[in-house]
Amino acid sequence: MMSPPVSPLLQLHPSLFLTGAQLCRIYMAKAAEKEHRREASLRHKARDYQTNAVHLQPPSVNERSPMPATNN
Repeated sequence: MMSPPVSPLLQLHPSLFLTGAQLCRIYMAKAAEKEHRREASLRHKARDYQTNAVHLQPPSVNERSPMPATNN
């Protein structure tokens, strides 16, 4: 009598499979990397906004052009 066919997955070496702890470490490392990239992006955006804010300030009173006279 023939034995039932063995699934190809069962023929793989056990060292090819990750344990739950290994998967958890990989997941946590990826999450930390993603968070680090997000924080770095926010820091760059904040710096850009601060840089642009300097250029968006209204001119000082001395730099303003005189108001045009209105005819009433």
